[in-house]
Amino acid sequence: MPNSTNLRSIGWNQEKGWISCGGDENLLKVIKLESGKGEGGGNLSMNQTLSGHNGPINCIVWNENYQKLTTSDEKGMIIVWCVHKGQWYEEMINNRNKSTVSGMKWSSNGEKIGIVYQDGAVIVGSVEGNRLWGKELDHEISHIEWSPDCKLLLFGKPNGEVVCHDYVGNFLFNVKLFCFESGVPNSELADIQWFESSRVGYSYANIDKKGGALCIAYKSGQVQLMKNEQDDYPLAFHTGMKIIKVRWNPNGNVLAVSGVLTDGYEKKAVINFYNNIGDHLRTLRVPSKSGIIEGLSWEGFGLRMSLAVDSAIIFANIQPDFLWAYFNNTLVFSFQKPDKNDMTIVFWDSVVNEKHVRTMKGLLHIKAAGEY
Repeated sequence: MPNSTNLRSIGWNQEKGWISCGGDENLLKVIKLESGKGEGGGNLSMNQTLSGHNGPINCIVWNENYQKLTTSDEKGMIIVWCVHKGQWYEEMINNRNKSTVSGMKWSSNGEKIGIVYQDGAVIVGSVEGNRLWGKELDHEISHIEWSPDCKLLLFGKPNGEVVCHDYVGNFLFNVKLFCFESGVPNSELADIQWFESSRVGYSYANIDKKGGALCIAYKSGQVQLMKNEQDDYPLAFHTGMKIIKVRWNPNGNVLAVSGVLTDGYEKKAVINFYNNIGDHLRTLRVPSKSGIIEGLSWEGFGLRMSLAVDSAIIFANIQPDFLWAYFNNTLVFSFQKPDKNDMTIVFWDSVVNEKHVRTMKGLLHIKAAGEY
């Protein structure tokens, strides 16, 4: 970033590939990597600085259905941006002037935005910019999340409690927290993420059906994975680090958990990857002076991540465990197309360069030996 300005937030538009990052000194940028340039690219096909905020940018959310970008700063100003002929412009500004925005989320269909302020105010607006309803809750709010069907809103309190309201703001119930022995949280809430299966149209043949889609994570390291908001048998595990953020990959089968790992006197910035039943897959150590990853976001194919670390965006390449085997000069490999439930299996004869494609449901393994 110019002048080594520290970043605070980042969001990767999974449909169009734009990356927005915001930070100190009113810094807000939209960039895009050139495609087809090897692993990282490095070159930018777009690098636009957006001006309009007058405080550090602490929240960035994309509306991928309507291709809008919504940003908020520490002073409570919210700006909705839209793109016209390759340039981003201010479309709407909202400034409540009372409290800091603690969270913003678009519903999965892109038609409503939920905005929560630290002082307990909630505003839900439409994509056209109309205020649908507002409410003053009698507690502070640190997080907001929509259910995938857009019918429920979850609000996280700083003390760790999570409350469920319907889409017009009526209180329904407190979400049960099984990751604490007493059922009462003894840690601050770090993040709430509910995997939106409808958003990308991906298929889920490779997701463990016993696994969770709603992730509630705490700064103390506890994580609770629930099938839904009323799951009485959720999965709970401890990450062993101070959690900052969590994000599901576009397929909903990998959860990235960023945090700080304290090793003696040294603080390390790391991302732990888990599957949707809480099995640890891998740990990624991220170089950072501050020891904190301020933001993380997945690319639409789930093969890269962008991380906001200190004054830089770091890109990480994700290499999934593809199923493959080799026999008789033929490479056999499988992958999942975004719009299909089946696994696609390709038989590629490497000598005559011929491909044969098959599909199969419930594929588990591919093995080969000799000519078989």
